[in-house]
Amino acid sequence: MTGREAFKFGFLLRCADEGLSSEQTRHRIDTVLEKRAFGKGLFDLVQFLASYPVTVGGTAVAGSALGGAGLGYLGAKATEQDVDPEEAKSQELVAVYQQQADRARRNAARFRYRQPRMKRPQFSVL
Repeated sequence: MTGREAFKFGFLLRCADEGLSSEQTRHRIDTVLEKRAFGKGLFDLVQFLASYPVTVGGTAVAGSALGGAGLGYLGAKATEQDVDPEEAKSQELVAVYQQQADRARRNAARFRYRQPRMKRPQFSVL
């Protein structure tokens, strides 16, 4: 049994335990589907938090943290410079050319500092 099927089975079993008729069960299913479609909106969340004063302090802290994060994000976006893709490509190309030039210089220096080859001895044939 999949998780979805198990959920459906449990839901119908609970409705049967509560003694609901088929019409009441259908009404409950429709209600659940409506709530699921709408989800908990911001108004429902504010209503929930207002009904529990203990969580208002935590909500204030969480709200200020979210507000600070949002303002920080907006501030970063406002100061961010626009990047031209063509300019970025040309800068990357220049960096690659510089790396290759450095590599060529290192190779040339390595060949300059090589030990000279020893000459093979010349044998004369009599």
